[in-house]
This record gives sequence, structure tokens and C-alpha cells, in this order.
Amino acid sequence: MEHLQTALQESLKKMPAELDARLMRMENQQKTIGDQLENQINLTKGQQDQLESLKNAVPINFEVRLAQIEEQQNLLQETLNKIPEDFEQKLQKLEQNQKDELTKLGAQQSANQVTLMEIYSKVFWPNFERIGSRLFYINHKDAFNWQSAVDFCRGMGGYIAAIKDQEELDAISARLDDKSYWLGINDMHSRNTYVSEASGREVEFLNWNAGEPNHGHDDENCVELINSKMNDDPCQKKKHVICQTDKEEENTVFA
Repeated sequence: MEHLQTALQESLKKMPAELDARLMRMENQQKTIGDQLENQINLTKGQQDQLESLKNAVPINFEVRLAQIEEQQNLLQETLNKIPEDFEQKLQKLEQNQKDELTKLGAQQSANQVTLMEIYSKVFWPNFERIGSRLFYINHKDAFNWQSAVDFCRGMGGYIAAIKDQEELDAISARLDDKSYWLGINDMHSRNTYVSEASGREVEFLNWNAGEPNHGHDDENCVELINSKMNDDPCQKKKHVICQTDKEEENTVFA
């Protein structure tokens, strides 16, 4: 019994020390846990701060980038819009320059053609003059029957003339006196079918005097010009003559 009491007393003596030790360990554990919790809280707070900074930065950068992209797109669109306008202006300018050059070239070619024609005519037909669009020689001095008149014009390097229209008739008549002139028109092969001696084709222009052609004599197969009017007359009569250089071909170069 005494032994048990002694053991109990010993145990009671040790209890405060053990309790203090356990309390110390518990305090240390709580402190450790508190430190860990504080560290975790601080870490979490730092992460939240970083996240908040990131959240705040992203919209700002995004807006800036978006504004830059929109500005670049606007500049690009303006450039693209100008391309058709600039191209059209340059194309129109190029076309106008080409037209101007072609006009100048055409004028120069025409001038060269006229000069060449004049040189050619002076070399080959020195006695002919330009009346209207063609070259003619009017013999006011000599008189020929119709066939001799044909031969005379051939000897001059041309053909006995057949007038092509009223304008040409008026221009030639202004250079004539009131005498009679043989023309290169006749109906020798078919009555009332008047052909040109130069071309061999039926003539398109005739300006008959009143009542003509009347075939007053059977041999009135040749046509004369007197006072701007045409008349059929015997081919053996002698008259002055009008000559031309061309054969009345459509593409005659030097008329």
C-alpha cells in the first residue's frame, strides 16, 4: 500500500513537467502552423496582386494594339483607294499623250505627203496645176479633134479629163474662157452610155446643157465643155482640151 502511494506521488510530481512539455510542443506546432498559414496567405496575396496587375495591364495593351491595328488598316485602305484613282489618271494622261503624238504624226505625215505629191507632180507633170484635189492641164491655145486631144494628153503624161463632180466642175470652169474644150467622155460604143477614156468606166457625173445630149448628128459621140455645161458634138471638130494626170482609180496616190 505504501508502495502504491509512493508511485502515485511520483507520477503526480512528473505530471506538471510532462504537461509543460506537451504544452510547449503544442505551442511550437501551432506557431509552425501559424507561420505556414501566414506564408501561404502572403503567397496567395502576392499571386492575387500579380493577377490583378495582369488583369489591369491586358486591357490597356489590348486597346493600344487594337488602336494601332485600326490605324494601320485605315492607312492601308486609303492607299488602296488611291490606287485606282492614280492609275486612272495616269492611264488617261498616257492615252492623251498617245493621241497627241498620233495627231502630230498624222499632221506631219499629211504635210510630208503633200510635199511629196507636189515634188512628184512637178517632176512628172511640170505643166499641170492642182485644181481641187487633182492635177489638170488646160490647153487654151491649140485646137484638136477629139482623138488628137486624147493623144495630146497622153503625150503630156496624162489623160483627157473627165470631171468627177460639181465642185470640180466649178473649180475648172473658173479657169476657162468662153471657148469650147474637149472632155474625155464619149458614147462611141453604146449610145447614151457615156464612159471615161481614162478609166474605161461609165462616168458618174454629167452636167448637160438644156436639151443635151441631142445627137443632132449621127457622129455626136464626144462631149465638150462650154460655159460650165456639157454638150455632145461630132468628134472631128477641133477644140481646146483639158487633161488630167490620173486614171480615176480610187487609190490613186498622186492625183
